[in-house]
Amino acid sequence: MIFARLLHASRPAPARVWAAEKILAADRTRGTALLDHLGRDTHLPGKTRTWAAEKLRAHDESGGIGLLRLLALAPAPDQTHRLQAATVLLETTGPDAADPLETLARDPRLDPAHRVRAAHAYVRVLGSGAVELLGALALDTTLVGYDRVWAAGTLAALDAEKGSTVLEALSQDGALHEDDRRWVNDSLARLDAEPATPPAL
Repeated sequence: MIFARLLHASRPAPARVWAAEKILAADRTRGTALLDHLGRDTHLPGKTRTWAAEKLRAHDESGGIGLLRLLALAPAPDQTHRLQAATVLLETTGPDAADPLETLARDPRLDPAHRVRAAHAYVRVLGSGAVELLGALALDTTLVGYDRVWAAGTLAALDAEKGSTVLEALSQDGALHEDDRRWVNDSLARLDAEPATPPAL
């Protein structure tokens, strides 16, 4: 069978995923097992493994979600495709994807840009539930200034009291660029000018 021959390890990785999906059309059990196998194959590129997991999810939702979660948290796939797996998981399961995103956002071994992208997605999902992560990122000196300022500003919008505390700390941070500190001070001034919310009766 031509599709079976395309599964051989000598074949290009995308062709192997395509062949597994074609086999699935005729034999669902075998096809889903092949996609799961390709998604777990650490010899394949992260992009291919994530693609296999997405294809699996279309035919076996629970299996595909489990594989996406594995890829989002496993160190083997490259950073871009760990984030891709977590994002697809987010689109599929919503708040249930928060843990992998938080793990990526907090991982100091990852490229800061990928960490911040994960944090953006995390905030979109959890809203006010993201305040602890935002506070940690705002004070993380391994991130560039504007990302720290974004985290602090977003935190202040969600929780003025916690945001003010973090902004105060940033205003004293000599590692921040002058423009970033100016934005921090302006944000503090705006928070101070806002009337306090009256207590609920």
